[in-house]
Amino acid sequence: MVLGAIGGIIAGVLIGVMQAQKATNLSTVIVPAFSRFGGNFDMKFGYSIAVSQNLIAVGAPNTDQGSGIVIVYRYLSSPPYYEEVGTYQAPIVGPLGFGHKVFMDVFGLMLIAQTLSNSLFIQAIAQGNGNRELVGFRDFAANNDGTLLVAVMSNGTGVATYSRSNSAVPVDFNHQTNLATPISSCTTVAINENGQDGFFMALGCPDADNGLGRVYLYQLDFVSYTWNPLSGGNNMITLADTPAFFVSSNSLGDYMSFSSKGEYLHLSIAGAQTCYRVAFERNSTSAYSRVNNFNTHIVANPLDLTGNSTGCLIDARRFPANGSSSSVLIGAPGNAVLKSRVDTLDLRTMGRLNTEFDSGATCSGFAFGWSTSPENFFVESDPCYGSNIGRIIIHAHYSVLNE
Repeated sequence: MVLGAIGGIIAGVLIGVMQAQKATNLSTVIVPAFSRFGGNFDMKFGYSIAVSQNLIAVGAPNTDQGSGIVIVYRYLSSPPYYEEVGTYQAPIVGPLGFGHKVFMDVFGLMLIAQTLSNSLFIQAIAQGNGNRELVGFRDFAANNDGTLLVAVMSNGTGVATYSRSNSAVPVDFNHQTNLATPISSCTTVAINENGQDGFFMALGCPDADNGLGRVYLYQLDFVSYTWNPLSGGNNMITLADTPAFFVSSNSLGDYMSFSSKGEYLHLSIAGAQTCYRVAFERNSTSAYSRVNNFNTHIVANPLDLTGNSTGCLIDARRFPANGSSSSVLIGAPGNAVLKSRVDTLDLRTMGRLNTEFDSGATCSGFAFGWSTSPENFFVESDPCYGSNIGRIIIHAHYSVLNE
């Protein structure tokens, strides 16, 4: 259901210009007018973010007594630097937490919003193109053009695969196959966005092995739409495959991200007030092995999560467009976001995007996304702001600090 009209302006905009060491970043803060949405403060605006070209989808799953909404904005290159495209909510009464997780295809035609009631709602962003509900799923992942969708069943026993052949009908998904999960504690999923070299899937089981976690790896057979375990005994990652300092960590498989073509798989693990990342590289036989140069802490200075045992949030999907290297964004709630570059020889922390929120922010950097088209901009969120009203910040023309 579309509640907002194009060009609607949200109250509470703060625009400033900040000086980086090597560049100027123009930032815009958006705070939603909670009075528009039932008047309750506890919206958690920014709990999830998806960016597609110049569109930004922001989930606020606590809005309207917990029903949830998603607001879509268009980034503008001149003041006021954004406009509201539309506001979406579940088309039926009942689901809770609409916008708990969001996705947009690369064309900005389709929005997928997950609820806390184990439903996925597929919504055409343009008015009049319909919506669809898929019931019984607790996590999902899709490729960049939204033609391949995988979803983890809410009971943890299977993964459903859907395909879409008609890009003009964003909600026209066809169920293809179900994959039985190897163990019942698999709850998260990731796939690579660009299928030029094939599609690969990571199935995360963060509660396995008494909470240490494990990850299973698969490759898609395009003919039958079945996911086949990677051969040669390389289809499972456990803590034994990670650096030694990960031994005291937990929840492997909680946060995962492939690079664009699946060259690298990035995993996050939570430590004691620290989050770490480890990278695995795919070889010519489609097996993944840990990059040996990453056997120390993945970022030069592991992020202090001030007591929060959450792992790093990772997004490696947008890069590379070409070549064998990959850019990665790493976020730690309550701290900052970093951008790193990975190649086969080294991992270099290219710089730190410090949060631009005030010191009272308790979960800045909670969710993020970025785009290179039509120009570079980066979005981070602080859903805890203002008694959980929430807010996002758009960094336009951003450059890495201290590069």
